Amino acid sequence: MRRVFLIAGSAGLLVACGAGSTKTEVFRPTSPLVSDLYLQVRGSSGAVTAVEDILRHAKQLGGFIVAPKVHGQEDCTITRTITSNAAPAMRKYEGQKVTVWVYGNSSFAPSVCKGLSGIGGG
Repeated sequence: MRRVFLIAGSAGLLVACGAGSTKTEVFRPTSPLVSDLYLQVRGSSGAVTAVEDILRHAKQLGGFIVAPKVHGQEDCTITRTITSNAAPAMRKYEGQKVTVWVYGNSSFAPSVCKGLSGIGGG
């Protein structure tokens, strides 16, 4: 009986720490030329954190920062399963799905949608 309580307690601790939880985050480019472009990313907490790290250090569009919410119309939604061909930071989440929504009124949105079609390495 004691083992049951220990396992249940450990499971509760893992859930409280975010293991297996879903996270949604919104990002926008730092470049003022494309300030009306937003990416909303949803996936496991770890995968979204990895995407955040990649976007923060991206040279394209001046990098990205976290935004409080999306603005504008939805341009596209892309869901991909992360594969072994993904960026190194994403590979440990192989098999998990990541969904990206592109929002805003930026003329760059169609290009971003097209570029994101390869997200997850597949």
